[in-house]
Amino acid sequence: MKNKLPKDSLSFIIEGICKILEDKQFKIILFGSFVSGKTSRLSDIDIAISSLKPLDSAKMAFMKEYFEESNFPYSVDLVDLSRVSKVFREKILQEGDVIYSTSVYHDNMK
Repeated sequence: MKNKLPKDSLSFIIEGICKILEDKQFKIILFGSFVSGKTSRLSDIDIAISSLKPLDSAKMAFMKEYFEESNFPYSVDLVDLSRVSKVFREKILQEGDVIYSTSVYHDNMK
């Protein structure tokens, strides 16, 4: 899928999440209006993080705080894919756009 998010915004999101998750195995999935193309000036950025194990709540809180306290021009809504309903997870996986994946994550998913 082709997302509609500017490259500098994608880079900011990926760098921030990678810095916080450091050695974790994960992938970052963009979903919602920036993938469907139905954005407005009030649109937030919907991000799902898929990992081999659920992310601890402290890491999730730290990532949310990172985006809230930055000068990033968009609101970022983060979800841990392992903690959402099966229906929502399937929707994200079908319609979302993987914007980053650790190589270790790919190797362990084979």
